[in-house]
Amino acid sequence: MVWAMNSTWSRPWNGVVTAQLTQALESISEQRRYRAGDFVYRRGDANRDMVGVKSGCVRMLFVAPDGRELMAGLYTAGTWFGEVSVFDHGGRPTDAVVTEDSVLMIAPAARVTDLLDQHPILYRALARVVCGKLRVAFDFIEDSFLPMVIRIVRRLRDLCDAHGVAVSGGVMIELRLSQVDLAQMLGLARQSVNREIKWLESRNLIEQTGGRIFVKDKPAQEQLQRGLIAQAAWKNTA
Repeated sequence: MVWAMNSTWSRPWNGVVTAQLTQALESISEQRRYRAGDFVYRRGDANRDMVGVKSGCVRMLFVAPDGRELMAGLYTAGTWFGEVSVFDHGGRPTDAVVTEDSVLMIAPAARVTDLLDQHPILYRALARVVCGKLRVAFDFIEDSFLPMVIRIVRRLRDLCDAHGVAVSGGVMIELRLSQVDLAQMLGLARQSVNREIKWLESRNLIEQTGGRIFVKDKPAQEQLQRGLIAQAAWKNTA
């Protein structure tokens, strides 16, 4: 998300759009402060504004009737979201929930449309964002056929790409992620995620420290993606 997943977890914006589009959206937006737990919007809302993250973090969530949650995206400083409703005039497809005190930039839908009509080349950049998110959806469908541990491995790889910082011996994912967070990203039970995380730790491929996940050196990351697939397939069918 991004993003992402390719990475939906922020990358679909940062890795695709031009500074021209970002600056143009900032010029037509107003800043608002939100507290942790506030809803920016709820699924089905008619509001169609685009939203940028100046500081803080926002999650996109699907909430099932039984209360289970699936995280569809995670947006941090420098990213924007909400373009789908600008284009199709439909209701919001997910909930957007602020996870920490944040400053957001709100660009009214009418002004976004006027901006794009005046500078049609900007449509191309936004189209690439939307296509990136479509690829994220395809990847999620593909992942549903993979062994559970590989789904977790791929999400960790995405998070390394989007939010990783190279440190001695590997990559530290800067986001504070609980096993509930990982479970929501993958649509899995927390207990299942806990079991697979322990399995990865037992093979010295990852380490949890201070609420963050440390993914060991580059060869280990590549092993997560390739070498473990056969092992994981055997493990999950044994």
